[in-house]
Amino acid sequence: MSNSRSSRKKIVNSLKALGLVWEMGDDEADAINSQFSDLDGLTGEQKAAMAITINLGIFQGHSDGRMGPGDILTRSQMASLAVRVQGVVFSL
Repeated sequence: MSNSRSSRKKIVNSLKALGLVWEMGDDEADAINSQFSDLDGLTGEQKAAMAITINLGIFQGHSDGRMGPGDILTRSQMASLAVRVQGVVFSL
């Protein structure tokens, strides 16, 4: 597993532990993920997790219509993710 996928999986698992991730139907996940051009290679579980984090506003994707699931997270991106996760947690 690459570092970026490992980091994303850790974020999703942390959100699950906090009770912030719920089950999402395939149709709903597909509708959310359809706005990104590069999510076809993900498993069903990865697509559902990605859709949930997109729906929560944690992952936003690139301006060119890609999510970049294979990209390595930069420090700046990780800091942004931490701030967004904190915002979700404190909005409960």
